Amino acid sequence: MVYDPFVRFPAEDPNRLWILVAGRPLAYAEAVRWRKILSGRRKLLPLFCFLMLGIFSLETLALIATGHYAWYETLPAVLAVLAATVITYISFVKALRAPYKTEFAQYDAYVSDRARHEAGLRIGFYGDRLTFTSLRGVQVLPFAEVQACVETKDGFAISNGTCWFIIRSQDLIPFDAQLIHAYLLERLGDRVQVAALAQPGLTEPLPIPQLVPPAEPLVTVSLPYAKCTLLRREEMRKNRLLRNTVVPMTTIIGVMTACYFPITSLFLAEAAVYCFVFGVIAAVLCTCLMKRYRKPRKQQALQVAFEPDGLRLSFQGTERFCIKERLVLIPESSGVTVRFLDGQTLFIPFDAVENIALLKALAGVPDNGQ
Repeated sequence: MVYDPFVRFPAEDPNRLWILVAGRPLAYAEAVRWRKILSGRRKLLPLFCFLMLGIFSLETLALIATGHYAWYETLPAVLAVLAATVITYISFVKALRAPYKTEFAQYDAYVSDRARHEAGLRIGFYGDRLTFTSLRGVQVLPFAEVQACVETKDGFAISNGTCWFIIRSQDLIPFDAQLIHAYLLERLGDRVQVAALAQPGLTEPLPIPQLVPPAEPLVTVSLPYAKCTLLRREEMRKNRLLRNTVVPMTTIIGVMTACYFPITSLFLAEAAVYCFVFGVIAAVLCTCLMKRYRKPRKQQALQVAFEPDGLRLSFQGTERFCIKERLVLIPESSGVTVRFLDGQTLFIPFDAVENIALLKALAGVPDNGQ
């Protein structure tokens, strides 16, 4: 006889609220520990590439030194290999530091929003979704979009593939921690990875905050990919980092192949041909992989909302809020440039805004009716 498994939280009613807890801001020490857990393993591939690059470079230089080539062929090849090695190492270092710098900038903007943290956070567990309600609005995470869930002593981290949602164990009592553990296991199943059970930090539950509805935005803008300088600049930075890594490595492999498989007596010509062939192969392969795994961006727009106390950016299900004290609005002839403290900029053209006069007023430019 086959028995149905015991269901503690039936999902017949997707709008039923099963669990409601309060939350507090994430401390920096916890953010560092979460980063090591959630993204620390991504360093294995770059470190492996570091090792392979060193082996390829040394092997290539050894082949050039023992190949009995003329000095006018040896010297350019050695310089090319050394330059390619240095450029690739610099690109790898930037690739390793980029996530840390980005996450630190995001945490810096997050912790600076004191009004949101003073108001508190409401975390609701419904039949088919999670909701995170704060002073800045409601973020909804459907269980169908959850790709991973990790439980550690610091709490629960749930991801939809774009960002992580953290539920702190320091905000929970033992009963709530056990209840959330059972609820996530029942809803997500194999997507839950338990590294360690959450260690609750409270003996009494936090009071559920009563949040007032957020104020209406002063100005709202919808920027498509073609007009969004922020997204296009980020795309260009990733493509430039990819080129700075692929081109030098194909140079090293091309020179090594010319040493191993000589066809004619023209060493430099053979090395150039091999480098070009491997470069074309790498470019085609990278293009196919990016088209296969990169999410489409040109079909989605960046939603920008100027609120009374800051700026809200919404894109691909994620939100970023920056208080107005950390923004600089620079008026231009055809729009306004928003400069963030982390060095990023966002250009908002006047033709994408309905209320141009209000946007000019926010930037400190008098509207002359032009």
